Amino acid sequence: MQRFDKQIALVTGGSTGMGLATARTLAERGATVIITGRDQRKLLAAQEGSSRPDVLVPIVADNGQLTDLDTLVSKIRRRFRKFSSYLSHLWFDCGSFCDLII
Repeated sequence: MQRFDKQIALVTGGSTGMGLATARTLAERGATVIITGRDQRKLLAAQEGSSRPDVLVPIVADNGQLTDLDTLVSKIRRRFRKFSSYLSHLWFDCGSFCDLII
């Protein structure tokens, strides 16, 4: 089983479904996982329901809003300086988001 110790992962859509399952798996394997979604209550419930709530970091953000993505990148840079992986529950060209993180 692959370990992700000392890795910082960003999982969008991480409050429910496949995004949450992915975030929990990464957390159980040692990663610190930033989960995003539009609903703060769902994000907090996802964190609290995890076996590793200490390494799930919920941040409210709407991927469809460039200002939210800019704020998200700023929060990640302030707290972690970087992240190792970006996993989206949607298949899309990261375009503007990738430009923000480079």
